Amino acid sequence: MNSILYVDDEEALLDIAKIFLERTGTFSVDTAGSASEGLELIQTQAYSAVVSDYEMPGMNGIEFLQEVRNHFPDLPFIIFTGRGREDVVIEALNSGASYYIQKGGDPVSQFAELTHKINLAVDKRKTEGQLWLDERRLEALVDFYEKSAMPVHDFMDYAIEEITRITASQYGYIAFVKEEEDLLSMYSWSQQAMKECRIAEHQKDYSVAGAGIWGDAVRNRQVSIINDFESTVRGRNKLPEGHVHLSRYLGVPVFDKEKIVLLAGVANKKTPYDEADVRQITLLMNGLWEIVTRKKTEDELKSAYAEMEAAYEELVASQDELVSMHEELQSSRDRLEVQVNYLLSPCSDIPEPELIDLISSDDLQRIQDAFAEACNVASMITDTGGKPITRLSNGCEVCTIIRSTEKGAGNCMISDRTLGKEAHELMKPTYAACRGIGFIDASAPICVGGRHIANWLIGQSNPMGVTKEQVIRYAREIDADENALVTAFERMETMSLDTFEKILHLLWIVAGQLSTLAYTNVRLAKDAREAHLGEGESKNGKE
Repeated sequence: MNSILYVDDEEALLDIAKIFLERTGTFSVDTAGSASEGLELIQTQAYSAVVSDYEMPGMNGIEFLQEVRNHFPDLPFIIFTGRGREDVVIEALNSGASYYIQKGGDPVSQFAELTHKINLAVDKRKTEGQLWLDERRLEALVDFYEKSAMPVHDFMDYAIEEITRITASQYGYIAFVKEEEDLLSMYSWSQQAMKECRIAEHQKDYSVAGAGIWGDAVRNRQVSIINDFESTVRGRNKLPEGHVHLSRYLGVPVFDKEKIVLLAGVANKKTPYDEADVRQITLLMNGLWEIVTRKKTEDELKSAYAEMEAAYEELVASQDELVSMHEELQSSRDRLEVQVNYLLSPCSDIPEPELIDLISSDDLQRIQDAFAEACNVASMITDTGGKPITRLSNGCEVCTIIRSTEKGAGNCMISDRTLGKEAHELMKPTYAACRGIGFIDASAPICVGGRHIANWLIGQSNPMGVTKEQVIRYAREIDADENALVTAFERMETMSLDTFEKILHLLWIVAGQLSTLAYTNVRLAKDAREAHLGEGESKNGKE
């Protein structure tokens, strides 16, 4: 039944209009004798339409219409008056009147026309409202799909705000229903509900059997509509202290096949909840559940894939580790064989071993890096031909630029080889200006069992007084970036020749210890092999 407000300053006409309109059985009519009284009623009651006279004391019908439009833009409003001036009709329609009906003539036909116009206005409002709701619901569903990548909790928070807004409600919530339909798990409250609720502790899980009005929709397995909260819940469990005030409530269960999976609730719409609200929430929540289900499936697939990927990576890592262990074992075995053959065979019978056959490259690099950093020099270990065995440690920017050119790198290798050969021939460390730019370089030989197998080089210092002009000439000679090389040269730290000689003396001592370490490894390898062979002969003798 549609609730109508009829406003007129003629009391007799108020009574007649109420009788005629309510005889149809489709209207419930409230009356008011002035526009100001009508405004008070509109603020406290929900009406489907307003019918008003034009000429009234204090505030006329059009002024009344304008006030109503400020608060209720889409409420049907019909001007029903004896004034028939054209300017009044135009002003009424321009101010937002739904229809204009002139009083006079046969009361039966006059109120029949009024009834017809009220029905048209109300139906039009409902149709337009339904279209608006459908559009908003479709927009919300599109938004749901666009925002479905959000974390579930954020997504559900967004969804409840949309549902609350579309139904023009003040509060809302979404609860998950456990598979046995015996437990409600409150998942998301609207922001307004969270803001105004003063309950000390927000309970999350509720037994359906003891959940009061919240559980009705689940227990009865149907929509729960309460448009007069006070009278409907009288005698039932009261709301806890601090709970938000409720005047109306709508609870909608969401089904997945035969199971209730979600419960959506909204409250305090200004007008009564009806089937349109139920329809909108049901369609929205079905779309929401489809997205949530898909997200859950995707998350489970992602989790399973991540576990498989982690397991695969672990397997690959294990395989890599096994391969690395095998390679390291093979390298140790090869190194052991070289060490033993080197010690036990005549010098002419076997090729000269490399230093990394006697000491691991990682150990060599660690020792060299520590020495270079402590002494603030560049350092590298090469074979007797000048080929690097280790990576350059603490290289300065000048030499990095020089070595990046083909001619500069070639000159450095020749200097390293020449200096290493001289150090071996003298069997002591020696230094000289490098072949390239003229910085001081030094070399200490590394020997094992009287054999020269490597050179330990240091350098990239400038105690010999290399000038900027020399740097420029050399940059041009090797096709290096002249400006970059000069800038790097100007940033070099200086070192006296006396300091450099002290570092060289320390290098000679450390190189000697490195030679001793290599020789010790060979002796240990020999002892291990002899022990192994002796054990084999002992077993053969017993057999």
